[in-house]
Amino acid sequence: MPHFPYTQVVTKADVEKLLTLTEDERVELGWFLLSTVEPEPGATLPIPSWQKTALQEALEDFERNPDAGIPWEQVRAELWPGL
Repeated sequence: MPHFPYTQVVTKADVEKLLTLTEDERVELGWFLLSTVEPEPGATLPIPSWQKTALQEALEDFERNPDAGIPWEQVRAELWPGL
């Protein structure tokens, strides 16, 4: 089991029970917990280095071939038809 530093709030047994959730359930729980974080007005949340790298690579791909993508309006229409 990964290190869990919050044993004063959640017991090891609680953590072990949470780890029996399906992957989808654990992801949903993670998103729920993240949604409870409210930064100070005007504050920004840090961007992990792996995400910065992915964004930089996407930007470089776009700059090499700007016509390869599709417009946001088309993406939105395909994802959410009728909206």
